[in-house]
Amino acid sequence: MQQGQQQRPVSQNTALQEAVKVGSGGDPTLAAILADTAQTTLQEQLNAEMMGSAPPGASREAQVVAQVDPVDLFSEEAASKWSDLAFMP
Repeated sequence: MQQGQQQRPVSQNTALQEAVKVGSGGDPTLAAILADTAQTTLQEQLNAEMMGSAPPGASREAQVVAQVDPVDLFSEEAASKWSDLAFMP
C-alpha cells in the first residue's frame, strides 16, 4: 500500500472487485487496468476533490478551475462567453 492511502473496508473491496469484474466484461487485461485505476488515479482524484484542489501535477488552469464553483463557470452569463469563444469567426 502506498503512503497516504487508507485501507478500505472489506465490503468496499468486495464491491470494487465486483464492479471491476462486471465492467471488464471478463477481459483480464481490462480488469487489471480498471483495478489499478480504482486503487491509484481514482483515489488521487477523489482526495483532491474532497480537499477542493486539483490532482497532483495538474496544469495551472486545472488548479484555478478546481477552486471555482462550477456554477460560476457554467452560469448563463458564462455560457454565452463560452459560446462566443467557440463560434468566433
